[in-house]
Amino acid sequence: MDWGRAKTILILSFLFLNLLLGYQLWVTRWDPGILNANTTAVKAETTKLLETKNIRVLQTIPKEAPKLRQISVKFVDNNRNPDLIPLPTPIQYNHIVGKNTLKDAAVKAVIQNANKYQFDADAGKAGVYIFDQMYENVPMFDVPLQLFVEKAEITGYKQAYVEVQSGVEQKVQKVISAYTALHSLAENYLPAGSVIKNISLGYHGLRFDSETHPMLPYWRIILDNGSSYYVQAFSGAVEGNQEPSKS
Repeated sequence: MDWGRAKTILILSFLFLNLLLGYQLWVTRWDPGILNANTTAVKAETTKLLETKNIRVLQTIPKEAPKLRQISVKFVDNNRNPDLIPLPTPIQYNHIVGKNTLKDAAVKAVIQNANKYQFDADAGKAGVYIFDQMYENVPMFDVPLQLFVEKAEITGYKQAYVEVQSGVEQKVQKVISAYTALHSLAENYLPAGSVIKNISLGYHGLRFDSETHPMLPYWRIILDNGSSYYVQAFSGAVEGNQEPSKS
């Protein structure tokens, strides 16, 4: 197979997908002008919309809107759907101490590259703690280290790990604010009375049956029922609702 040609086709397909997302954004009557509007105006309009729909946000809405880029990643050993690896000897940890103790326990369990992940407190579920692999201090939501815990002991884990491909990064550009992402989501997708428990910025992307996978910055919004939405952080297009994953 001509991998150079395949990679070109993959990139063109991903660009076409972005065009479709932009069209979706337009047909849902979201005004693109607000994406570049005055921050104060966006904040006021979004706050008013949330109040009108009785949508509560349980955390402080992030203020940062950094410059990021599209990246391409390669899953090491094709481990995008890893198997559960039981530990020969369970590792004890003090759950009261929290994320640092969990990470220390992961390192103690001799999980390769464990120090390259960051605890994702809102992505886990009962008996499973999630860490996201980091790239330049930004989490990659689709590349988790999952620790399986029973009675304050880590009994096993699943690990996805990627290498970020060099020489294929796109030009950096400023992402939309969390308020802009919330406005797009609340106006067109969230039902009245929704409760948002977490808003965070990270990399996310569709997975193709290919060696490399493109990832773009997304605002991830998690509701109190565990379902999540991803808002593309360049265009404001909403990918759609995703139910909690089942490991």
